[in-house]
Amino acid sequence: MRMVLIGGYVVGVGWRMLAAALAYFLAAQLGIYANVGDSLVSSVWPATGVAMALLWLGGLKFWPAIVLGEILSATIGGWSIVATALSAVGNTSDAVIGVLLLRRFGFSGHFSSLADVPRFAASPALACMISATLGVSGLVAAGQAPWSDFGTLWLTWWGSAVAGTLILFPFLTVSVHPDEWVLSPAKLIEVVAFYSSSIAALTLMLLGTSPGDHGHEHGFFILTLLVLVWPAIRLRLCWSSLTALVLIVAVVAATRLDTGPFAFGDRNEALLLLQAFIGTISLVTLVISTTLQERDEAIEAMRRGKETAEEAARAKSAFLASMSHELRTPLNAILGFSEVLSRNDLAPMLSTPQRVAEYGGHIQQAGNSLLSLINDLLDLSKIEAGKLEVVEEDVHLDTVIEECLTTIRHHPSGGSVILSYEAGVINGVLRSDSRRFRQILLNLLSNAAKYTPAGGSVTICTERMDGHFLVRVKDTGIGMTAEQIAKALIPFAQIDNPLTRKNEGTGLGLPLTYQLTQRLGGVLRLESQPSHGTTAIVEFPAEKLRTPLVADAVDVPPSAQTHSEGSPDRGSARELLTVYDQPER
Repeated sequence: MRMVLIGGYVVGVGWRMLAAALAYFLAAQLGIYANVGDSLVSSVWPATGVAMALLWLGGLKFWPAIVLGEILSATIGGWSIVATALSAVGNTSDAVIGVLLLRRFGFSGHFSSLADVPRFAASPALACMISATLGVSGLVAAGQAPWSDFGTLWLTWWGSAVAGTLILFPFLTVSVHPDEWVLSPAKLIEVVAFYSSSIAALTLMLLGTSPGDHGHEHGFFILTLLVLVWPAIRLRLCWSSLTALVLIVAVVAATRLDTGPFAFGDRNEALLLLQAFIGTISLVTLVISTTLQERDEAIEAMRRGKETAEEAARAKSAFLASMSHELRTPLNAILGFSEVLSRNDLAPMLSTPQRVAEYGGHIQQAGNSLLSLINDLLDLSKIEAGKLEVVEEDVHLDTVIEECLTTIRHHPSGGSVILSYEAGVINGVLRSDSRRFRQILLNLLSNAAKYTPAGGSVTICTERMDGHFLVRVKDTGIGMTAEQIAKALIPFAQIDNPLTRKNEGTGLGLPLTYQLTQRLGGVLRLESQPSHGTTAIVEFPAEKLRTPLVADAVDVPPSAQTHSEGSPDRGSARELLTVYDQPER
């Protein structure tokens, strides 16, 4: 089986390598065909741009494909063995060194900022010196060109490679993302109208110019500028680079037909001007597109920042409104019942010791509510400041979970709720902070009970799964949408209006639980659907869990014990079912 997989991988790489070599070969043949002079060096060389794009997108491992494509192209072109070898080495070195320079310069590959343009342009400008030097040296050494033409041939070679890279590399690297080409129906109509009118105007301008007739040059360059600027402003980079590519193809074709602004007597001068034209319009396209894209991204970032600030302001206002309610309710209770206890004229209301104990209990309950709220605020501020201390110790899961269930059983969270515990990990011990872990469970259980209607159920489960230890708190409550889940994890944010919602709370429970879980080295996930309940999953790495020896094991209440076959740490479920009555909402 391993040999089959290796063979399939080798075959797959081989086919991709051949496809890359074919792409380079076709680009080289187009460059040879587009040569508007009688020189051995083409004035237009798109193969270098294709080579750099292949290595940038596919990795440097595709360099043999460039060597193969260059050898095939040079052989068909009738070059000598020496010139072919030097050209293959030079053009491959161009692409490899060009990509390495892009990485060294910190080029992002997305042309998302104006800083990417000089980083990109400098790479082929430096790398293509190698192929120009080696390639022209091979031609001269083989006797295919005189030494006197070395400078002109070198400049033509270098310029054609750089210009080809400037126009093709952005187009190929950006075009691989299909979403870049998506247009709205209105924008599509605009594009069709633009390209139709531009092609017609360029055709008339190029074909209507006779050799040596320079009267239409100014009109042609003005039209070129308009054709380049519009897609750069209105469309994405893939469309503007496509426009530049089509424009260059049209100019080269017109020059081959001996018409247009570059069809004049001095071919060497025409070649250099044509290369300068190609490089210039490529850079203009990149500069305009990246500048506008950077501007749009800055505007979008400002918009998102504004929305975030507005959301924070709304959350702060909602929090203050909620806090006024959460603070006043227990404070009113404390003040009211303490006033009864302290005033002599209200002594008849305290006719029995039971009544005194009842009022004292109300005061204690209100004080505990205030203390819990203040503790949540302090814990959240400590976490945000990075000053929350965590003390790891052995946390006996059965004991902690049963204590939390007992606490929730006597908590007035509304409705009659069935609490159950399904222990998938028997006598498990977790290395964590006992107080913080208990706080996480209490928050999740109280939240589940609060939003579960009367007669519903809340179940807490422990289990091992895929190298992790999980604690699940499942309820049959009202549930939440994905948007509501995201909002519920934002501090002080609440799903309902804080003044009109049925359930009380400051919106600190879930955000605090989420951050506490992260601080303990775990992850909190919420899975929920409206009207189908919510499951809160607390996930820790498995190495934090251990199964103690019998001597260390926690005593499990007889009511929670079952005897069943199975693995030592994952037996059948144990359930503690407790029904408790709670006042109506």
